[in-house]
Amino acid sequence: MCRAEEELMEEVKEHAGRIRALQNAYNLLILGKLSNEDIASALELPLEEVEALAEKVKLDKEQQSASI
Repeated sequence: MCRAEEELMEEVKEHAGRIRALQNAYNLLILGKLSNEDIASALELPLEEVEALAEKVKLDKEQQSASI
């Protein structure tokens, strides 16, 4: 594998890891058992991103409640 391919593969792995961390954060926020700070720390995500995701979870829950 050439150097460019190796670098691309590394970028893909990093991106996939970030997506998994965001998915895990979303799931933890839905459970509502941990603080945003704890989630950010555990998943090594910026607190600002977890807070933004928490707002999305809140909106999603409100939309689900309204449709029932």
